[in-house]
Amino acid sequence: MTVVVPALKVASSIVRYKIGCPKPFFVSYQITLRCNRKCMFCNVWRTRNPKELDTEKAKKVVRDLADIGVSILGITGGEPLIRKDLEEIAVQARRKGIFIGVNTNGTLLTPKRAKSISDVFDTVFVSLDGFEKTHDGIRGEKGTFKEAMAGLKNLLAAKNDCTVGVNFVLNNVNYREFIPFCSWIKDLGVVVTAFPVAEEDNSLSAYSIPPNEIDGFVRD
Repeated sequence: MTVVVPALKVASSIVRYKIGCPKPFFVSYQITLRCNRKCMFCNVWRTRNPKELDTEKAKKVVRDLADIGVSILGITGGEPLIRKDLEEIAVQARRKGIFIGVNTNGTLLTPKRAKSISDVFDTVFVSLDGFEKTHDGIRGEKGTFKEAMAGLKNLLAAKNDCTVGVNFVLNNVNYREFIPFCSWIKDLGVVVTAFPVAEEDNSLSAYSIPPNEIDGFVRD
């Protein structure tokens, strides 16, 4: 499979921006609304009878994005790994020279799936929102932490060029655990990113970090 170097496309996007002829270079693609967990800070899993594009239409979306200059594609959900065609869609992106990553809750990353996913994605981030009790409470099901950790270790065992990371969704339940969690997880050698709960949906605003705590948290 011939793959255009994604770095060249990213560099081209930056140059276009600098000279005043910008094109979109990053897109987040919510590939499914189906999910196998009920996270407290998310309403996606409440969607009834969610619809999604079939494989060929999803691949066409990827081709169209490449044609307009997109060089980085982030796959989200729902839970993206519910789709059995996810690897096929990722291969289409790589053939078009797109740097492609996926965010997952990690519970479906069996050794076999972890290998096939890490073979075709440039980055894979597993959601971990604190230590076991906190994570399971946030994600809506006991045992989710252990499943996510097993999935993370399966990715690391695959031993290829895929960058493996952890995504920590900051909210008013777990933000005090972020620093100690990072100290604990660092021994695995994974990248850690953190994103706060968005307040775009008023029904979720109650899960945001209290405003009077933000400055202290950032300083820590």
